[in-house]
Amino acid sequence: MTLVLVAFAGLWYNGYLAAVGDGLSVKPFTWEGIRECFGYADASVVLIWGAITASIVAIVLAISQKILTLSEAFDAWVDGAKSLVITAIILILAWSLGRITSDVGTADFLVKVVSGNIPAGILPIIVFLISCLVSFSTGTSWGTMAIVIPLAVPLANSYVLNGVADPSFIIVTMSSVLSGGIFGDHCSPISDTTIMSSMAAAADHMDHVKTQAPYALLGAGIAMFCYVLVGIFKLNVFLTLIIGAALTVAIVYFFGKSVKEEVLKSGEKKIKKAKANKA
Repeated sequence: MTLVLVAFAGLWYNGYLAAVGDGLSVKPFTWEGIRECFGYADASVVLIWGAITASIVAIVLAISQKILTLSEAFDAWVDGAKSLVITAIILILAWSLGRITSDVGTADFLVKVVSGNIPAGILPIIVFLISCLVSFSTGTSWGTMAIVIPLAVPLANSYVLNGVADPSFIIVTMSSVLSGGIFGDHCSPISDTTIMSSMAAAADHMDHVKTQAPYALLGAGIAMFCYVLVGIFKLNVFLTLIIGAALTVAIVYFFGKSVKEEVLKSGEKKIKKAKANKA
């Protein structure tokens, strides 16, 4: 609770200082002002504030309730901090690699290579694939959106102005950027969200990447199929959404397996194997 409250208050305060520092006139106690503050906030700094405050509160509560002594509380805090060292190193290396790929212009290169003379029907598919590659290689969905949207949307708009596509084509193209960016960020081993997820689950980082990839690839495959329906076959956007949702449900229903069932079967096999070894 302390972490959440401090995080929200910190985002508001940190963002307000940043906005004022940029010369903006922000009213911090209005809804619009709060939105501006959150937009300007540095989340990494605020999370450090929250972590330190939450640690202090946890230590104070443990000591005041005589659950731990001061020495034991500090020892427990240090042991917990040790488990985050590997995560911090992975994050630093991931951010470094992401910065390198950004500095050498990997994303811009990918976009420019395929952005010339693309037929309107396959534009959403191409944009989706580019967004997947960019976000996977850089580890950031927001960065991908910032890079690809300014290039993809004008291209889609040119097709609309030439009468090749209707205005909804722009929205479809934008959605392909968003979905591709999220897919790549979700699967990328250098994405901070992937790293933090594996750390929070106390799982091996690459094992986490490998196990979540099939589910993400399934979603990406369905998305690509829907972009084919919209782009090439000119199917209605809303009908395509229904088809995509139906495909997802059908695949899970016919091919999905109960986790409990699999665990039970695995346990039974281990028991039988153990009995056979004893015999």
